[in-house]
Amino acid sequence: MPDRERWNATWRELGVASPPDQVFDELVARYSEAHRAYHTLRHLDECFAHLAEVRPRCTYPAEVELAIWFHDAVYDPRSSQHEELSAQWAERVVTAADGSKEAARRMGELVMATRRLARDAILCHESCEERFGHQRSLGGPPNGETKCCDDQCNDCESENSHQR
Repeated sequence: MPDRERWNATWRELGVASPPDQVFDELVARYSEAHRAYHTLRHLDECFAHLAEVRPRCTYPAEVELAIWFHDAVYDPRSSQHEELSAQWAERVVTAADGSKEAARRMGELVMATRRLARDAILCHESCEERFGHQRSLGGPPNGETKCCDDQCNDCESENSHQR
């Protein structure tokens, strides 16, 4: 489970003081909301595990990690503005913690990128489903299978029979 120690270490890596404890508490509360099925604390852990694999290649790893923390912090099942509201919140928190405007902007862009990635994954999945007749639920590769169509699709079979 994401913890305060990790949260504070990431802010130190960014070179600014951690925001007030209420921000961490509110993030944890939001990712624990009963109506969430996917964007939960477990999902954050999965994202952090993936980040550990790619972190050495990140130009701004602390910003990437904080964008993960915020990427769907605001989630209302009746709205389509999750990422916009989450990005705005992230930018406000970074700015209030005396982070640079550039870091706040990049984090906001990273949060917004999750919207495009999700859309692209859905489109890729729908295309694969249509072309190859298999169905999977979005949310990660089934049974440890790997990606098929492109870097966004985690959903399809991995037998390379339909690699682009």
